[in-house]
Amino acid sequence: MKQRITLTLAVTLLAALAGCTPGGQETPAPEPTVYTPVPSPTPSWSAEEQGAIDAVQKYLQLWAYLGQNIGSVDLNQISDIAWDPEGNNDLLMWGNWADQGWHLVGAPEFTPQTVVPGVIDSQGQSYDVYGCFDITNSYIADASGNPVNDDGRKDRTLGRYRVLNTVDDQYFVTENSSEGKEC
Repeated sequence: MKQRITLTLAVTLLAALAGCTPGGQETPAPEPTVYTPVPSPTPSWSAEEQGAIDAVQKYLQLWAYLGQNIGSVDLNQISDIAWDPEGNNDLLMWGNWADQGWHLVGAPEFTPQTVVPGVIDSQGQSYDVYGCFDITNSYIADASGNPVNDDGRKDRTLGRYRVLNTVDDQYFVTENSSEGKEC
């Protein structure tokens, strides 16, 4: 009798695990759980921080346009969005590119991650905009369109742009640097 009860319990347990109940009725399959990803929180930037981010994006757009059109545009337009030392460094670099017959193909992208307020002085408030600088879809090319010296190129690196918000509420990129670390 003890063996019969043990056998009956084992059969009932196996039937339940197989999705059946005693008597041949099927147990309904559980409803599938739909995975809904939780979005990452979007940074909430102050108006001044957003102004600094916008200045970096405008700078990069103009920088790419000028770099793509060396020889046919006024490179001094960079002074509309970049102050020294950055504006001067860009002009010197493009002068070198022009001498070599080089130009930019594509455009770099920058994804901001952090904005840190910096020094306040008689010119205004500075901000350091940190993020990922991505050159995956751009490169320097020679006159024939061939890539120029991309040895050791890292497509995505952490970078920083220093932006000055002047006392008359205009934004200028004044410095740009790379940390050399991949992002």
